[in-house]
Amino acid sequence: MRGAIAAAACSVSANQSFFVKMGTFRSNQFDGLGSYAPSVPFEIALDECNTEISERITVNFLGIPDGKDPLVLQAGGAVNSASGVGVAIFDSDGNIIRPNGLPHEVVYRKGEERSLHFFARYRATSYQVTGGNADAFAWLTLSYQ
Repeated sequence: MRGAIAAAACSVSANQSFFVKMGTFRSNQFDGLGSYAPSVPFEIALDECNTEISERITVNFLGIPDGKDPLVLQAGGAVNSASGVGVAIFDSDGNIIRPNGLPHEVVYRKGEERSLHFFARYRATSYQVTGGNADAFAWLTLSYQ
């Protein structure tokens, strides 16, 4: 017989929403190219983590980057959508996480809760922001070192 036992990693908690409610902001709240709307915090809770392999986790957000600003996810993109705006994702220290970029490391210390803390912000990708639907989509990947 042949086989293997894999070291158990973490699983994403099923007891959470996978939608970040960005809220509604006025288009005139943006003060030019690169300006931001207020932050919206969100977290991704992890369950059943093996502390031996989950002390160093890297995350990556995969999605369609905005054509004018590769640091943000494309927002809208359909009929009646907002224009001139994208969604930026930041880690808990305020560092922007580039969509489809290099994995971003999260370091845990023993005894800490196993939740990944982030925040999202709309960012003006044009000098003029117009109103409409501003949904953005991203997939999260977790890797263990």
